[in-house]
Formats: sequence, structure tokens, C-alpha cells
Amino acid sequence: MPPFAVIAGWKAFVYANDHGVPHFHLRRADQSIPIAIADGRILSGKLPVDVHRTVNSWLDEHREEALAAWNSIREGRLPTWIE
Repeated sequence: MPPFAVIAGWKAFVYANDHGVPHFHLRRADQSIPIAIADGRILSGKLPVDVHRTVNSWLDEHREEALAAWNSIREGRLPTWIE
């Protein structure tokens, strides 16, 4: 699936076959960090503190859209790009 947003220079992806809580993966270079949509917590791995703050601020503004992207991809549809 294509990314649905870029947050602090990291591309945000949802994978159709993922399970667990609604989340997205922030990817950059060889890193992929899963982030819970509901509360912005890091599910595994580490992010720089400033990037994590930016992600949480972004989620405060775009949580509903991120959840819509999760649902779209899980239903086999392309997500809407989030600015």
C-alpha cells in the first residue's frame, strides 16, 4: 500500500494484513515503527523524542483521518492522503 501521510519526514503506512490495535507504521530508511492511532504510543522500537512529540501533535489534529486510513486499507481500499 502507498503511504497516506508524511510526518516529520517519516512516511506513514498501514498494512492490510496487520492485526492488533489500529496503528500505522512510520517508515524511513531501514526503520519501521508502529504507532497506535488511539493514543500515539510506540508499539515497538524507538523514535527520537522530538519526532514522537510531532507524531502526537499530528495525531491530535488527524486522529479521525488516520483511523479512516486504517479502515480503508483493511477493507482493501486506498487511503485518502492526509496533509
